[in-house]
Amino acid sequence: MTVNHLYYFPILFLFWHTSSGQASFQNRIELEQTRDLSYEKMILQGSEGFILLSKSERENSSFREWTFSKYTKSLELEQSQSIEIDKKLELSASYINEEQSHYFFSDKKGNYELISIGIQELQITRVNGVIPKKAEAQELEIIGNLAFLKTSYKGSEFLYIINWKNGKQHL
Repeated sequence: MTVNHLYYFPILFLFWHTSSGQASFQNRIELEQTRDLSYEKMILQGSEGFILLSKSERENSSFREWTFSKYTKSLELEQSQSIEIDKKLELSASYINEEQSHYFFSDKKGNYELISIGIQELQITRVNGVIPKKAEAQELEIIGNLAFLKTSYKGSEFLYIINWKNGKQHL
């Protein structure tokens, strides 16, 4: 065997090894949404199904519609709730547990809206307020009725505490 033949052996081995591998296929599920909604987030609920969070932007409107659609395990729409939020407010942070789903929307001027959704009945609670201008929401944690919002502002970090049921706020 010559030196040239020794170079062919590793190449043939790699070719044989990669060509003998099995192809794997993943199941793909597609949902067709009504209206002009775009997918934003999916909240899995284990054996009960999932909640799909979608948004819609209407022309010539200062509001953006956010829709929470609850689907069963067999992909049937069980319930749906929609709310309108100012278009200037962007989804900045979220927190999800077994009972509630919380979403913090804010803008550069410091205006915010905290939306809380009861997962079982899709009951919506919303509170709004103001944090310092240009403060950036980084994390959201919920303990009981309190939302702990970690923000950064001019290189420093701050913790805001917001009661998500009545809107009272503490620094």
